[in-house]
Amino acid sequence: MESRVVRFRRAFVQGRITPLKTEASRTELALPEDVVDLLVQWRSITPYNQPQDWVFGSPFNKGRRPLWPSQLLKDHVQPVAVKAGLPKIGWHSFRHTVSAWGKEAGFTLEEVKTLLRHENIATTSQVYGAPQMQAKRETATAFGGLCEAESRAGRAGNRRKMFG
Repeated sequence: MESRVVRFRRAFVQGRITPLKTEASRTELALPEDVVDLLVQWRSITPYNQPQDWVFGSPFNKGRRPLWPSQLLKDHVQPVAVKAGLPKIGWHSFRHTVSAWGKEAGFTLEEVKTLLRHENIATTSQVYGAPQMQAKRETATAFGGLCEAESRAGRAGNRRKMFG
């Protein structure tokens, strides 16, 4: 965390821990300072904070495997999205948002490709198109505020529920 860089080492795909598929998947990405601060806080409270543990380790196998992505989405992400007035979202909703916002902010396709860790720029330009940004931005702002409020209000209770 001191370097404020995330290094991708392995993947969790359909219940299996796998090597990363491409060189682009292994690209290191810089983390914003506020994200680093949140991850440092998380590491201080999670019982799964050893180097070999997953960042969001499953309590069912003591951090040696990650939380199941679809369950994490269902239990934690989608309820917050619903409260923010968003439609049902999935993990790729975040990728589409990064792509669209990056393009709107004037990033080159190569920069967006790097952020998304795509091997092929055609994926970035063809699959991840730009939606209507103003409406998405307003929704994302509301969603971010709600996430922050939920985090403050339920931090202790959620830890007990998750690791109790």
